[in-house]
This record gives sequence, C-alpha cells and structure tokens, in this order.
Amino acid sequence: MENCHIGLLPIYNKRLKELGLPKAGRLPWLPGGAFEKNQILVIHALNKNLIQIQKNPLNPLNEVQLDYPYLSIEEELEDYVPPNDLVEFLSIKGNPIYFGYGSMHSFSDVKSRVSIWLRVMDLLPENQRALFSGVGSVESEELNDAVKNGRVFILNHVPHSWLFPQVSCVVHHGGAGTTHAVIRAGVPSIVIPHFADQPWWASILYHLGVAPSTGIQANAVTTEKITTELLIVLSNKEIKEKADKIGSKIRKEQKRSPVSKIVAYIEKYWEKTNWDVLTLDDEQQKIKEKEHGYPVNENYPENEIKNVLDGNDFSLTSHDVLSAELRE
Repeated sequence: MENCHIGLLPIYNKRLKELGLPKAGRLPWLPGGAFEKNQILVIHALNKNLIQIQKNPLNPLNEVQLDYPYLSIEEELEDYVPPNDLVEFLSIKGNPIYFGYGSMHSFSDVKSRVSIWLRVMDLLPENQRALFSGVGSVESEELNDAVKNGRVFILNHVPHSWLFPQVSCVVHHGGAGTTHAVIRAGVPSIVIPHFADQPWWASILYHLGVAPSTGIQANAVTTEKITTELLIVLSNKEIKEKADKIGSKIRKEQKRSPVSKIVAYIEKYWEKTNWDVLTLDDEQQKIKEKEHGYPVNENYPENEIKNVLDGNDFSLTSHDVLSAELRE
C-alpha cells in the first residue's frame, strides 16, 4: 500500500491544506519511520471469511483486522421502498443476472459496455433476464427493445443488500464494497476488474470457489468471455452452494455494523499518538526524502501515479491467508 499512499498524496495534501492541517509525507513508510515504530494505525477492513491478513512484523502493535464497514442489512433498508416496477420484474420466475461496474464510468465507454451486455443476453437462453446498472443516458434501439420485451430492467439506485439476494449472478468490477455485498448476499460473481485492488478481489473470489475465474480484465473484455463465464456459473451447482455457504456464515455472525468498533480503534489511536513524529516541516521533509532517494517534488509526476495504478501485482501473496474452512 506504500505506492497507493504515494500516488494519492497530492489529493491528501490539497485537502489537508484546505483544512489548515500539516501536509502528509511519505516518511511514515520509510525505513525507521513511524510505521516501523508502531505509530501508524493499520485497519484491515476485510471480512475474515474472505481473507485473513497476517500481521506485518514491522507494525505488530497498531495493526488490526476488523470487518468490512457494512451497515447492517436492517440499517441499510430502514427507509428503503423499492419501486413497484422493479418488484414486479423480480417477481417473475427465474432470478435475473445483475450487470454493473459501480463508479467505473470513466474507464470505458458506457455505450460500448451496454452493447456487450446486450450481445451477451442474445447468447443466453431466451428466458434469462437481466438488470443493468450504470446505463446513464445511453439510448439504443436494441436496449429499448430489450426493456420493452421485459428481458432487461434498467436500475437507478437500489441497495445491494436488498437486490443481490434476488439475483442469480453479479457481473461487477470487483470493488471492495461491491465484493463484500455480493459475498454477504451469498451470490456467485463474474469480475471485470479495471484497476487498483480489483484484480486482487477477483483472485480472492476465484480461490474461494465463488467465481469461475480470476477475472476478465476490463481492457480485454468480450461478449464471448462474459457469456462463457455466465454459462459456467448458471449451470454449476457447486459455485452456488459455496457462495450461499459463505453468505449465510457472514449474515449469521454480523449482528450489528462494525463501524462503531472501527471508530473506537481510530479514537484510541488518535489519543495515544505522538504527532510530532509524524509531522515535519518542509525542510526536514526534503532532507529525509533526499536521503532515501525520493524525488523532492510536491506535485508528484503523473507517470509516478500511473505506475501506482498499472505496475502493481495484486495477486494473492503469502501475506494473505484464505479462510481454509470456506475454501474447501
């Protein structure tokens, strides 16, 4: 995560300046820095039924794995009233497939994305229906026909905790939030990772046996690849059973939202931290960064940020321990 920290520094520091706070630096992650001295709080907000993180020996005191910060299902749905047309669509026999890539609108042309989804539907059995999310203002004769024929429903905002238990499979981008929502719902996945940690989440789902592959990269996605994976999921009883088993376990364990526990850890850390160690004036920062070979440049070059996004290996490593009970 050091590289992600570096890549996001310009954004952090712009906001910190607006708030009148000292700017952040890369120093905590350097040898001898605050991370090694157990003065950086690391919260792994990942459900242990998906992955168990081994503690970094450099930072054993302030490192903790807590659950993903879901709201409880009851809290999420407290004021939600689903639209009648969606309820009617879902009441028809045969759970639909969900297609949606969350906030990944800027990474691919939405019109092309929808076109691929429609071609996938053409290759599936005629009685298979789908929910399309993130369509926006896309209009086409094919999409209009699919909606008119009752084969496709275009979604606006719908809570995942309400919707996902009612679908047969979720085709998604592999974001942490969507991944946890799909797993909690007990539904298989097909992952189209775009960047950052999304390929890593795709690997997690595959190794847990709830996805047919380690993902189809967004820049290499085709109608045929998605269709092939969907046919596997829709016909594979084992994938469905494994997804249902994990989802049931998470829902049973999750009596309340873990957010309050996460907040308590942050407050405890805030009270005991020696902030003088974590903040240096500009001159001290430049000296230290120069000592460790970092270019002293407040506005980090674009290619450095690009390397953060494109150059990392997000596959499973020895530091990640899949939940053995659920992997089998």
